[in-house]
Amino acid sequence: MSERRLNTLFVIAIAVMAVALGFMVSTTPDDVDRAQAIGARVRCPVCQGESIADSPSQMALDMMALITEEVAQGATDD
Repeated sequence: MSERRLNTLFVIAIAVMAVALGFMVSTTPDDVDRAQAIGARVRCPVCQGESIADSPSQMALDMMALITEEVAQGATDD
């Protein structure tokens, strides 16, 4: 296999694992709303002046995933 094909397969595998992880974290509609509200208050370190809930940067997406996971596990807003 070529290196390009291996890299493509690697990216696909990571994406599948991320989706599977998202399904494993059970969230209720209230949890989703709480996570979005928290994300709206946190500023993105990459996109100045934009919240992580609205930012398209990878760092903001990672931060939102962490917040969603913590909320699903019962963490408080603080």
